[in-house]
Amino acid sequence: MTTSPINSTDFRIEGKGYGPANELDHAREMLEKVLHLVDEPVLSAKALLADRPNNSVAHRCEAEASINVRGDTLRAHSFAPTMTEAVDSLKDKLRGQLRHRADRRRTESIRKVTEEGTWRHGSRPSDRPGFFDRPIDER
Repeated sequence: MTTSPINSTDFRIEGKGYGPANELDHAREMLEKVLHLVDEPVLSAKALLADRPNNSVAHRCEAEASINVRGDTLRAHSFAPTMTEAVDSLKDKLRGQLRHRADRRRTESIRKVTEEGTWRHGSRPSDRPGFFDRPIDER
């Protein structure tokens, strides 16, 4: 696969709450790895990391990302006890969405027009005759 045309400076990573700066670096590396899987132009990418100080909640770390690939927006959201686990889960979710998108695009390009007079679910529409301006008397 080829690398994506987006640079690491073109996407935003924001952090809310408290936490070490290496978590933002880990999220940046995660996004770079995911973006290298894309063969099409990536218009934008952003991630948001939030660590809530409430210790009574089991999954207090939140990670979410949004990637715009050639007009299609892929979003993922994950919660985990630690920020590293949340970011890794987010990476897996985004990879799955990218694979699904690639498979969907591949099958759409394979579909062909069926034989004359038949129709199958998912077939491309057949060519229809052009407009014929019929005189009023013949309508």
